[in-house]
Amino acid sequence: FGNLLKAVVSEISRRGIPDLLFVCDRGSADGKAVAEGLGSKYDFSEYAMEYERNFVGEDTESVTSRGLEIRPSLLLDHDELLNLSMITFNENREDAENYLKSVFESERRIQHVGILNDKIVGMVSVYREPGKSYIHGLSVLPEYRKRGIGRQLLKFKVREALCANPDWKIEL
Repeated sequence: FGNLLKAVVSEISRRGIPDLLFVCDRGSADGKAVAEGLGSKYDFSEYAMEYERNFVGEDTESVTSRGLEIRPSLLLDHDELLNLSMITFNENREDAENYLKSVFESERRIQHVGILNDKIVGMVSVYREPGKSYIHGLSVLPEYRKRGIGRQLLKFKVREALCANPDWKIEL
């Protein structure tokens, strides 16, 4: 592992990549020990949830109440999406640009925006791979939170995933 890691560090340095990200399950004692031994510092946590098809909750049919328009994101939305991403994910401009580039260039990612009064106030994406739909990048501008917008965007993507591939797993 040490030799492989040295080769990786050498290669990412050659390519000008500034950081190396280690993903470690919080229950992995070995993973934590390796990260500590390398002098890594904790940066952030991510959590995953899986949709249960037998869940009996609110219907997912009506998702555009209260005047929220949901539509696919467009290249001409770039500046608003960049601003939204930087604010809601606390990202620098370069990271936000890279995220948006990956969304617009990928054939497997589909992003939608939530619009109120002609302003993009939220966004959500889905990444599809065989057997799974991953919902990610859900965000709402701080001044528009606690209005049900995030819930509507999420319900929209769950419904879209269920319609597109009813047997696939859906993860958030």
